[in-house]
Amino acid sequence: KSRNNIEDARDLVSRFASKDMNFAIQAKARVDQMRNQVLTMNELINNNLVQLAGIVQEVDDTVGTAVRSLQFEDLLNQLVTYSENHVGMVKQMITALDDESNTAATEPQDIVAKIRRIRRRVADIAETHKSAARKPVEQDSMDVGEVELF
Repeated sequence: KSRNNIEDARDLVSRFASKDMNFAIQAKARVDQMRNQVLTMNELINNNLVQLAGIVQEVDDTVGTAVRSLQFEDLLNQLVTYSENHVGMVKQMITALDDESNTAATEPQDIVAKIRRIRRRVADIAETHKSAARKPVEQDSMDVGEVELF
């Protein structure tokens, strides 16, 4: 009877061991599968991060180009305004010369007086524009610089 009990116990332990081994093998397979899924997700995330870094660099480059373009536009607008003011001054000088050329002067003192009036009008026009005009912008390079917001 003892032998039978020992045999029964051995069979029972063997079955439990077999079930435990099957459970352990299945659990290991599930853990391996989950580990592979995590590795795949990690690789996907890393690839997306690399792509994102490239996109961030492109956006940074594009923003830098946009800022330089806006700065260049501002520079050109200031230069055009400055040039338009000078063209206006030259037009005023031409008008002054034209006005004086329509008056006849034959005597030397009349000619000298006419020349003095022309000089005075041209000097007045130049002085008016000089005090009103500011120096246009100055740019040495198109390198990235600071943005001034105002």
